[in-house]
Amino acid sequence: MSSNSVQRDWEIEYESPSGHRIQNPPASFIRRTVYEHDTSYWESGSGQGAFSCVVDGTVLSELTLTRGSESEFRLIFFNKVDKAISVAISDGKMDEYRLVFDGGAFYREPARIFISLEKTFKGLKEYVNSGRCPSSLDWDSWYGLDWPGRDEEVLQPW
Repeated sequence: MSSNSVQRDWEIEYESPSGHRIQNPPASFIRRTVYEHDTSYWESGSGQGAFSCVVDGTVLSELTLTRGSESEFRLIFFNKVDKAISVAISDGKMDEYRLVFDGGAFYREPARIFISLEKTFKGLKEYVNSGRCPSSLDWDSWYGLDWPGRDEEVLQPW
């Protein structure tokens, strides 16, 4: 091991919307995931990607990303230890909506819970390097946010 290498006791695992797994993805992979994958990638399988911090086979936290449009993502941080769920927030409005494909169905969610590609990339890099909730982003409790039609599947999205 070189003197510049940092040894850590945790790993990051990425799972794609279709279930493909990658161990300890490099920054170049994260960049491609955020900037280059198109709608067909994000609307396959579950509709979201997940980065997990794993220690001795146990997932301690997870950061999921769901594409809201060509220029934004929704990031949700799950702390498996204290069961907290947080969502990255922007200055978008709670009464303007995005149609997102999540868990195999379409849902209507407020613009406030979607962040730019640049912030998404920065937050993901921070998570992959630290295994912790990215402090570079603003967060709110997932359960503290409410909007009309929350958790209701949109049956005919087009």
